[in-house]
Amino acid sequence: MNCSADLILDYLNRARVRCTYEAFTGVLGVPTRSCGRYLGDHRPYASWVVAKRDGNPTDYAEHNKHPELYRRSHVIKTDDELLRCMRRRVMEFPE
Repeated sequence: MNCSADLILDYLNRARVRCTYEAFTGVLGVPTRSCGRYLGDHRPYASWVVAKRDGNPTDYAEHNKHPELYRRSHVIKTDDELLRCMRRRVMEFPE
């Protein structure tokens, strides 16, 4: 699956599930430290990508977090899991 940051963020927003910075950048094939460049400005749409240690988006003000961010306790922690979830979603809901 060829993924862009927008494709991953679209999936996370539709599925209402968080993933770690490591999972996000792992799928993109870029270093974790460059994550901010791919997420862009702090905004609810990008707030689904979170820190592994606490499940929160780093340095986000409350108004920049998606209102449903903590609806589910599960956080996708690996790039393999994120890809599996995205592939399953495509199979369930082809566009």
